[in-house]
Amino acid sequence: MSEAPARTVPPGADPAAAKAQIVEYCKRKGALAVGVADLKAIDRVAPPGHRPGDILPNVRSVISLGVGGQTQGAWSVPTKAFAYFGSTEGRAYSIAYGCAFYIESRFRARAIYCPPDMDPEGGARIPLQSLKLHAELAGIGARSLAGDILLHPEFGYMYYASVFTELALPPIRRSRPIRAPRRPASTCTARPGKRRA
Repeated sequence: MSEAPARTVPPGADPAAAKAQIVEYCKRKGALAVGVADLKAIDRVAPPGHRPGDILPNVRSVISLGVGGQTQGAWSVPTKAFAYFGSTEGRAYSIAYGCAFYIESRFRARAIYCPPDMDPEGGARIPLQSLKLHAELAGIGARSLAGDILLHPEFGYMYYASVFTELALPPIRRSRPIRAPRRPASTCTARPGKRRA
């Protein structure tokens, strides 16, 4: 069986305009930040077996999106209730799943939602793909001192999801990574009813 050729945007369509439409779709569905990662940069960093092309062989673009994390109120609930409050991780995956269908119907190019699951061959701590790497290289998150998480300069902590597509979209081009807060904002760490100076 031969591989179908990777597609660019439909004839006469502008790749930057297609990217803008995809970003607008994701934001309309609830994403706070959306970017397209440089596929070559991902391939330089990700180990063999964990690159986008290992899941979608003709991948041309990696779209990363982020949704908001916990509300301030969710951080103040008792530990036994915390597991039931505020996780928006599922929303990120729903938007990514919908985005893949949007790309296929609008641009007639193959697209898949990137599974956030662990690699069944690699063990319980090795993901199939690094959604964090995708987000960082798409310019929607930066490494911080707040644990092993990425922070966005405007939205802070977010949950990330990725979409792989055969549609060629222009990636973000940065001369240096975005700057994110090096530590959580005082509004994140303040106790309810107490102001931080």
